Amino acid sequence: QELAQGIGGIVFVVRKMTVDYLKPLKLDDEIQVTAKIIHKGRASFIFEQKILKNNILMAQAETVCVSIDSNGKPKPCKEILNIL
Repeated sequence: QELAQGIGGIVFVVRKMTVDYLKPLKLDDEIQVTAKIIHKGRASFIFEQKILKNNILMAQAETVCVSIDSNGKPKPCKEILNIL
């Protein structure tokens, strides 16, 4: 429950996620996953994720996360985003 309360009453939630599946993968394939923040806003950030197999891009995603307060309203969190 402590984690659900977030840091300073702020919780990050996924607002939007888009995924492009470029090539098929099998269950036992060995993959590499990367994640990089590509934009920081006042109450949100966007990060890019890539899935590679043998250095070949297999899938990529872009995720928008928003910081909200206990009432579900967007809440600026510049201090926390500066840590990321």
